[in-house]
Amino acid sequence: MFLTAYLFKVMSRLNSSGDVFSIEKTLKLTGSVYVRIPADGRGQVRLSVNNATRFVDAISEDHVDLDSFSDVSVVRVVDGTTVSVKKLK
Repeated sequence: MFLTAYLFKVMSRLNSSGDVFSIEKTLKLTGSVYVRIPADGRGQVRLSVNNATRFVDAISEDHVDLDSFSDVSVVRVVDGTTVSVKKLK
């Protein structure tokens, strides 16, 4: 029983923080619109964070329509799941 408890204790230290996603890591990243973002609505953007592709909810910073496949840059974090993006020129 002590051996089992010890093994569980050792295994609990093996978790990795490498796969934990923090939306703050998306600031100033560039990506592309995955789901169209209406002027006053939400869509999704595709971003590469730590060599992994993430799909994040997004709104338009300038309140303009952003079509799919448009290149954008993240300018601010709105909440824990949404970012605000601006179209790249």
